[in-house]
Amino acid sequence: MTSHGGFILEARRSDGTLFELKPEPTSDARRLVVPSGCQATLIEKNESLRPEPYTTQSKWQIVVSETAKLVHYKLVHEGPQATHHSFIEVDVKKAASFQSHVFLFEGAQIRNTIHVRMTGEDADCSLEGLYIGLRFAGD
Repeated sequence: MTSHGGFILEARRSDGTLFELKPEPTSDARRLVVPSGCQATLIEKNESLRPEPYTTQSKWQIVVSETAKLVHYKLVHEGPQATHHSFIEVDVKKAASFQSHVFLFEGAQIRNTIHVRMTGEDADCSLEGLYIGLRFAGD
């Protein structure tokens, strides 16, 4: 499992062996290609309880190649005056699978956009999310 700033990424080949999978930076996003036949888990964690206003932005461009699988977890626990904008664009190829589990706990304004294209036969996608609006004493 490899930890990068704000996210953790683990990848395995079809025989179960771990390998390093690195996203490529682009001008406005991170690009991740999960190779054919491989499985990967991407965990994004946005957590800061700073009381002052601030903005968090992230963008991913993801390709899940033929017969590959990507499981995505996202945790957003921002400060009470924070603005959080994220965009994930996913291309799911033939017999590939993309599963996303998003947990939005706190932030003044949260926008989480997921755009999935199922471009291959037998492609599979599951999008699950949980939003919990928290309030501090005195709000």
